[in-house]
Amino acid sequence: MTVPLPATSATVTSNLVAVPVTISWDGNWLQAQTPTNQTDLALRFVCVRDNHGRQANWSSGSWSRFSFSKGSFMTIRADSSTGDNLNPSSLAFVMVPNLHGTSFAQPQLLNTQEYLK
Repeated sequence: MTVPLPATSATVTSNLVAVPVTISWDGNWLQAQTPTNQTDLALRFVCVRDNHGRQANWSSGSWSRFSFSKGSFMTIRADSSTGDNLNPSSLAFVMVPNLHGTSFAQPQLLNTQEYLK
């Protein structure tokens, strides 16, 4: 889903696949969250874009299964090795299935003589 970001600070709640998503924007930082009782779904940040269609290459932030917080957006121009601040005008995010899995590692004994060569 892509939503426009207002020019001023705002908080809005909308339903995505029948799950409420609350988005807060203060002009520099954005936060999005869903209820934590929807354990089969996860909220994921995709990107922000400005009015010229430029996408942020970097941002600061944090995230969990049910929320993300992003800010200080920057983009890199093709003719420069430095970043420019990006003024986001839209946010793209997705709601994805939260798949549970277990990974196992099988330890292996190394031949120390071979390893030290």
